[in-house]
Amino acid sequence: MNDVSLEQADEKAEWVLLSLSGYILGFRNNEISKVIDSPSIHSTPGSDSLEMHIEIESELIPSYALGDNFNSVAIKHQRFAAVLNTFPAIALFSENVVNLPQHENLKLQPLPVCMQDEATPVSSLALFERSEVVLIIDADQLASRLSMTENRGAI
Repeated sequence: MNDVSLEQADEKAEWVLLSLSGYILGFRNNEISKVIDSPSIHSTPGSDSLEMHIEIESELIPSYALGDNFNSVAIKHQRFAAVLNTFPAIALFSENVVNLPQHENLKLQPLPVCMQDEATPVSSLALFERSEVVLIIDADQLASRLSMTENRGAI
């Protein structure tokens, strides 16, 4: 995937792909409000190292580095933060960001039965550049799942 540094998601793109922890997550362009290059990360005083925020226009946005099963993990080498257009807003740390132009639309495939679960934020699958699997994510479902995790302490 090619690195892309953006202040905002590209309005001409249909999809925004985030590369993190060996996965590629796909979001519709309208689900990403901003992509920030090299964000300044703030840890919450007195909390564990997984509770992080980025500051945008004097507002602290809860931010997550995701691992397997969409659980929060310690941040490693993420270069970007993608702010999801959810309420409340959250940000995901990402190693790479790709905006797919409208003419490079992803062909969505249904989830296999073994992946179908009410709690999953994955709504479908797609292939990128004919070889990389993209997990198509429902931003609201992911934000809800992360919010529940934050309140319970674990997924």
